[in-house]
Amino acid sequence: MNRKGCVAHDQITWADGTAAVGGPEPGGYVYYFGLKIQRVLSDPRTDWGWNWFVPCNPRRSMAFLGLVHMGRAPNPCVTGTAACRAGVSIPGFLAAARGAVPVERIVVDPVTVGVVNVRVLAALDPIPIPKSVEVRVTVPDQGDLDLGERLHVIWVVTATPEPWEWQWPDRSQSAEGRWVPQQDEQGGHVNVDLQYLVTAAGYWSDGITIHDLPGFVVGTISVPTTRAYDVQQVQPATL
Repeated sequence: MNRKGCVAHDQITWADGTAAVGGPEPGGYVYYFGLKIQRVLSDPRTDWGWNWFVPCNPRRSMAFLGLVHMGRAPNPCVTGTAACRAGVSIPGFLAAARGAVPVERIVVDPVTVGVVNVRVLAALDPIPIPKSVEVRVTVPDQGDLDLGERLHVIWVVTATPEPWEWQWPDRSQSAEGRWVPQQDEQGGHVNVDLQYLVTAAGYWSDGITIHDLPGFVVGTISVPTTRAYDVQQVQPATL
């Protein structure tokens, strides 16, 4: 007699996702409810498992129907979340971008001793250019709710130079790389305030297709640069 309220049905038991390449293991077996069945492993692209028939008659044991597999596409973001930032770490992104930004230096002509009322030229070397760096993060795989798996995501962090401002030894400021000193000054400093705007855009792969993640502004990185500089008045008689 069937158990009250029982409905005979098929049931799938999914295997652990611990393999780089899943599927049946050659020569591998596992015992399940007293049955010797072939061992399988899931991988990042495919879930593998065992299909069972669950009877209602208590005199009948559960029957093994065969192996099954199903492709999957794990997603690090909740469906419909436009502002998803999988694995986001603002300090991590800034640190990675800072490592990609070159150390700027000031080149001045004349090199050390300038002349009052004569134009001095200064430039950044190298000229700031956008720099990118990859930040790899690992987030839980929420695609099939298997908490034992993790999904690798790559965020591409880009630091783009913003307009900068020169600060001259006479305390004046400008956006130009030239300065006309008006008085003697020993140990003056040529400074530049340079900012990099940092943005991040990511993508993840389910092993078959690459999917984009929405980008966002991370913050700014300040690159302080300074150079000591002297200027002096040269009398015409000494020229």
